[in-house]
Amino acid sequence: MGKQSQEAVEKVDDTLADSFPASDPPSWTLGNGNDAESQGTEESLHPVAAVVTATSNECDVCGNDYDKAFTITTHDGQAYTFDSLECAIEKMAPHCAHCGVRVVGHGMEKDERFFCCAHCAQVAGVPEMQDRA
Repeated sequence: MGKQSQEAVEKVDDTLADSFPASDPPSWTLGNGNDAESQGTEESLHPVAAVVTATSNECDVCGNDYDKAFTITTHDGQAYTFDSLECAIEKMAPHCAHCGVRVVGHGMEKDERFFCCAHCAQVAGVPEMQDRA
């Protein structure tokens, strides 16, 4: 391996070491309600999660007491504490009404039913749903 190749490998290794473990949340959080833009505005409230803050409580899903846990507060004031994004998704992401997978991302919604894709929506009797419409 040449000198440049070895340096590139070492740079990647150093970056990976600095970012491990990947499930640790960053030292900052977005949407904590402390910035001037988000205070008191209806636009600042996401329909699922309005506030994310750091906490030292145990995870509501798995029970792990983790020093980098975080809390998500929903638009209606319910607060949940998680040790990882995986646990947050398990607790908060809706299931596809047809196939049952977690809808992480935009998905599709009709009459309070969530779908992971247009195919599932159509099979479930919602023919107007289309991917890439």
